[in-house]
Amino acid sequence: MYHDNRNPNPRRRALWIHGPLGPLVTLLHFRYLIPILLVFGSALGVVYAKHYTRVLNAQSQSLRQQQSLLQTEWRQLLVEHTSWMAKDHIERLAKTQLGMQYPEKTEMIILEKTNKTNLPPKR
Repeated sequence: MYHDNRNPNPRRRALWIHGPLGPLVTLLHFRYLIPILLVFGSALGVVYAKHYTRVLNAQSQSLRQQQSLLQTEWRQLLVEHTSWMAKDHIERLAKTQLGMQYPEKTEMIILEKTNKTNLPPKR
């Protein structure tokens, strides 16, 4: 790297860089380098954020669809549960699978509630 001694202002002194750009890149151009890199980095950040947002949006849509399917299945299971627990269904299972039947009136014994503590009834 070389500097130009012909320029009287030391702040405006150019630093010549050898390479494919040759003398076009000077120390004066370096003050634009940081803002350019910041803008470029910011642009990359925006692209990444947009991509990440699209990925999350796709996942969200997939999860919403899965939630809808699970809610439908849950409703179907509730209906099935209700039908299985219906009184007539239980009665039918008791008669067919367990061989149960209603007792005759002569076979029924009705128990009355007794006072276990032998205390007088409450008034």
